[in-house]
Amino acid sequence: MFLDSFFLKNINLIKALINIGFIGQFIWILDFIFKILTGKYLFGVTSYIFENNFTWLIFIPIIAHFFSTLLALILTLKEKPNFISIGFSLIYLVIIYILTLIYTNPLSNINCIYEICGFETIILPFYTQIWPFFALLFIILPTYLLQVFIYKKQLK
Repeated sequence: MFLDSFFLKNINLIKALINIGFIGQFIWILDFIFKILTGKYLFGVTSYIFENNFTWLIFIPIIAHFFSTLLALILTLKEKPNFISIGFSLIYLVIIYILTLIYTNPLSNINCIYEICGFETIILPFYTQIWPFFALLFIILPTYLLQVFIYKKQLK
């Protein structure tokens, strides 16, 4: 999806992917760096990198998490964020949610859908069912507003 958006040169799709991925990837990067520096996890979202048998394929998620949405954000800084990108983000969100529920093991907690990553001791009733709302509220909207803030700051 990410490369398709760039090839199509559709800024709203690119901004939508940034809305979906930026905060999650930022948390992933913090967890990764924290683990390397301290030997402990900050959130535990990178445990699969360190606890599985090492192969060269492990560099693919590392490179993707470090550069994809950050690079997209940098390349689209001069593009005004459009509210339509939130609609595209919601479509991506639903796709991610459905695919995660269908194809992943709940114990792996991919995309933090089954438990709040880093806060597994907090038990929210129906968390998995209301995860899309939480993702909208705490991931998509803040990232969209961050993009709006950055865009407005560079106009000054």
